This record gives sequence, structure tokens and C-alpha cells, in this order.
Amino acid sequence: MTHVITISQESAEDFFNSKIEAITQFVKAGSRKYMKPKDAANYLTISVPKLNEYVERGELPRIELDGRFVFHVEDLDKFMMKKRKLVPTKTRKDGKEVRPTPVGQ
Repeated sequence: MTHVITISQESAEDFFNSKIEAITQFVKAGSRKYMKPKDAANYLTISVPKLNEYVERGELPRIELDGRFVFHVEDLDKFMMKKRKLVPTKTRKDGKEVRPTPVGQ
């Protein structure tokens, strides 16, 4: 079964630009052990306020250095691994498998 999704050019550009930014941050992170909050948020592809939420809930550690906060790349990677989940396939009464709805739809 083939599905066709139609999106605007602007939406497609926004999507690809966000992915390019995330890849850029990933590559930059390879040469750095510590990141400022804005860089850490970009690395995780979330907003800085969302990053702070995770810190306040005790889910993501940060380091205070001379009155500023930084994040260790390994902590960011461990955080993402904890958030990773497998979504099971469900079976309908007629025996057909129902796959979960893809993210963003």
C-alpha cells in the first residue's frame, strides 16, 4: 500500500532545515564534550524551555561552571537513550496487523 502526503514547500524546507541543523549540531558535538544550553537543545532537537523542564524534573543533569550551565554530551546521549521506546504492533480482531501512526501525523 502506498500513501501520498502533500505538504507545502515551506513546510518541507522547514523540516529539512531542522534536520540539517540537528546533523550539524551532532557533528559539532563530536569535537566538544560540553555544550551551552542552546547548543544542547539543538542537539536534542528541542527548545531551551523544554530542556530546562527536563533539568527541573531531574531527568537531565547539568553542570554549573562559573555561574553558567553546561551539558555534557554523554549525558545528552544517555538521556535520549532513556527516552527511546519501541511501539508494539497491534492485531485487530480480523487478524490483520495495525501499525502505530508515524510521528508527526
